[in-house]
Parts: sequence; C-alpha cells; structure tokens
Amino acid sequence: MMRKALYLDGAAEPVEVVLDGPALRIRRYARADARAPIRLLGRIVVSGSVAWRTDALLACMDAGVPVVFVAADGAARGWAVGAQGTEEDINLLLEDACLDRDWKGHREDWIRGMERRSLIAAINGLKVHPASMRGPEAWAACEARVDALNAPVKAAAIAACLKGALSAHVAQLLRGQGIAGRFATGYGAPVRLLDDFTRILAWELWPLVWEAALYFCRHGVKHRTEADVRRRLIRFYEAQAPKMERRFADLFWRFRWHVREVLR
Repeated sequence: MMRKALYLDGAAEPVEVVLDGPALRIRRYARADARAPIRLLGRIVVSGSVAWRTDALLACMDAGVPVVFVAADGAARGWAVGAQGTEEDINLLLEDACLDRDWKGHREDWIRGMERRSLIAAINGLKVHPASMRGPEAWAACEARVDALNAPVKAAAIAACLKGALSAHVAQLLRGQGIAGRFATGYGAPVRLLDDFTRILAWELWPLVWEAALYFCRHGVKHRTEADVRRRLIRFYEAQAPKMERRFADLFWRFRWHVREVLR
C-alpha cells in the first residue's frame, strides 16, 4: 500500500489536529473538518500555526508516521517519531562510529563529497557558472538563473517550499531505514542525518524549481495567494517523490558502506 504525505499549513489560518479513532481530525476556522486515517499516512509535514493534541501526536508515533516540523526557509526544525525501527543494525554501526575519534572528520568529508557531486549536477543542468563552487555561492547562482525567467514567484520561495517537502520526505525515508531519532536530529548524538541528507538532496530540486518557475510564468494568475502557490508546489514535489526516493536509496547505500569502511 502506497502511503501518502499529509501537509498541514497553518501559515494563513490556525489548524488544530485531534485524534478521532484511527484517524486524525483536522480542524480549521469556518471550514468543515477533514479526516485522515493514520494507516494511510507515510509522513506529516507541519508548518505555521498548527496545534496538536498529545494523543493525536502519540498515535502517529505509535504507527511509525514521522511528524516533521518545517520552518519558513524549508529547514526541518524537528520531528516526532516512535522508537521502533526496521533495521536496527545501522544504529549499532553509528554507535560504534561515534566512538571513533576520527569519525567526525570522515563524515564531514563524505558529506562534502556527496554534496559537491549534487552541486555540480545542478549547476550543469541550469548552465550556470558560479564565481565559487562553495555551497552558498552556487545556490545563489542557481537562484539568479531561475529568477531570470521573471516568474511572479521568486526562486528562493519556490526552493524553500520544495526543501520543506524534501526534509519531511527524508525524515520518512530515514525512519524506514530504522534510523534512531537521535541520529536523525542530532539530539544526544554527534550526527544529524536529517540535515545532512537534506543538504545533499536539496541540489536535486533545481530542475523542479526551474519547472515550477516556468509554470508560474504561464499560470501565475491562477495562484493569487501564498497558500495557493504552496499547494501547487507540493503537487510538483509529490509527482517527483518516487525519483527522490531512488536517489535517497542510492545515497543511503553509499552512507552505510562509508560507515562500515570507517569501522574496518
């Protein structure tokens, strides 16, 4: 069964989430309640003003559905996830790796190497020539290239929304690999895999940012509010989600191999 993502956007109006039997009931002011069966959910993406009842949050955690809280810039602020995983061996490997005094340097080198590969693919795809190959400068060059299309929505806003969707998706995929929460978020461990994998995979979003900007050049008048724009961008991301899952699977395989090599 293909589980779907649930996006809860409280930026324009507050949202309340309560438990209703085996489902979440989503309440918004002056609108009919919506109901989302938990068993059908793969991840929940929360932004803006969203109030959770504790039993609703615990029900998601017990069902293995990560609830990811995303900031306006697309960064994952944190997540709520249950303790159970499907592949605990990777956590044992990470426990051992964190005891290795050279692990931090090895990990940072690996992340930089993987990010550089993705960065080069992104700038080649957009045909940009940044003054520096450092991440911030290359990212700004990609934004400038997309903004040259003169779309009514800026590249930075498009990228931030898509990155938020990606962060939550990565959280779900890490959960599926059995990654313990402390290794995903860095709370209690010197590893932040959620940030690391999102940072690498974010460069894969640039073809989608370009496609979205072209769409808004043609159809921007249809999307009058920021909420309309976000809904359209979420549809863009979800259409590409299977491709991102394949990219994640390859990256995670490489990461596991890297950890094993460090411990040899």
